Amino acid sequence: MLGPLPRRHRTVIVLVCLVVCVAAGLVAGAASVVPVLLPTGLAAGTALGMLAAVVLVRDSRHR
Repeated sequence: MLGPLPRRHRTVIVLVCLVVCVAAGLVAGAASVVPVLLPTGLAAGTALGMLAAVVLVRDSRHR
């Protein structure tokens, strides 16, 4: 979606995306009444962050 970027920029985007999504998952898991949902929120945030990172840095042009 962001097009061809240098490797360093892609790495920074992926790391920021993962950190934000994992933090959001932790907050969502910690905000629940059931304490078992904390690891679930962490796993969901990690999975969502990985998916969002792939979508953000993939090259949409076919070569």
